[in-house]
Amino acid sequence: MSDFPKDKIAALIKKLHDLEGSGVADRHQPPLMAEIHSLIAEEQAKSADKLEQQTARLVEETIELRRLTRGLYFFTIAVAGFAVIQIIIMLLEYCSKLHGSP
Repeated sequence: MSDFPKDKIAALIKKLHDLEGSGVADRHQPPLMAEIHSLIAEEQAKSADKLEQQTARLVEETIELRRLTRGLYFFTIAVAGFAVIQIIIMLLEYCSKLHGSP
């Protein structure tokens, strides 16, 4: 998150720190704290939106991978079935040659 206003937040925190020893801290502290909380809340909202978009994309990709995996599974079953049929045919031909059948 490159647009995070860390400089602005740092400046506000520095203002709070500078006001700590002065007599006006009680009057200026709440608005500064509110501004800091507001900036942080905005960034959290942006992060939440971005995370929600990433989650939705990951769910879609997971569903796509699941379909692909299921397709590969059934393809493997089909190839294995074809191999079994070929083995049976070869065994039948071999057995027929052993018994002298033309």
